[in-house]
Amino acid sequence: MTIAVPIIRQAAYQGKPNPDKPWYMHETNGKTLFYTSMQSLSQMSATKHVFITPRDDDAADFIEEQCASLGISDTRVVEYDFDVSGQAECVMIATPHLQADKELLIFSLEAAAEPGGIKPELFYGDGHILCVSQFGKDMLNSSRVDAEMLNQNRLSEYDTTSAYFYFKSASLYEQLYYENYSNTKDNATMQRNIIPLYDRLLHSGGVVHHTTLQPGRVLALAKL
Repeated sequence: MTIAVPIIRQAAYQGKPNPDKPWYMHETNGKTLFYTSMQSLSQMSATKHVFITPRDDDAADFIEEQCASLGISDTRVVEYDFDVSGQAECVMIATPHLQADKELLIFSLEAAAEPGGIKPELFYGDGHILCVSQFGKDMLNSSRVDAEMLNQNRLSEYDTTSAYFYFKSASLYEQLYYENYSNTKDNATMQRNIIPLYDRLLHSGGVVHHTTLQPGRVLALAKL
């Protein structure tokens, strides 16, 4: 499996010292927010971690050092120097460094499960959305996603920018991205998010699941 971590260019972390420092470099309880977030993946067996970061963050050395502390050895930092229109596009910047035939897990740093809370057995099917519910639910609630659910935006009750997105392979992700966004009339201005790729996958006959994490098992890093 390859784990891809897209980091979108954004304003300085609100209310914190050193406003020029990227938000994920700040510390809380003696650990950086980056370290705290990545701890959720400690049980995942990944052959490669790819981080996609704004060049202005100057984060390569920081990420390498943090990953070494976490015991993550196979890392790649891909920098970009232009505005991106959503997580889906951000991940595409790194496609030359993804393993086309390997499973792909896209992880947002903004919110993370408790340390070690994410395990390989949570992900299955052609695609899987592990999302953060705004409502209290017992532990894990898993079900198959249907096209109606996506089309009617019933996933809006979840924070789908702070989620774990699984695809059976990186090549499948790339195929879905081009199918969904290449021929769009408003392609230059539209937001390129990941959720619509699952809608595309469902309509092509793929099997997509979603799992809900109980809020108590989630670290909302932006609030730390």
